Amino acid sequence: MAIKQPNFKAINSDVIVVGYCRLLFYQPEKKQLLLNPEIIDFPANKGTPLV
Repeated sequence: MAIKQPNFKAINSDVIVVGYCRLLFYQPEKKQLLLNPEIIDFPANKGTPLV
């Protein structure tokens, strides 16, 4: 996660939550966390009842 360190320093935070990149990920390292919970407004089921 060394390449992401400037982002954590720039916003002075230990947690970054991103979205809308269609890649679900959870990257903890030491005391920092980079998280993408996936697209909240566009479910993976494409609007069908098959959740």
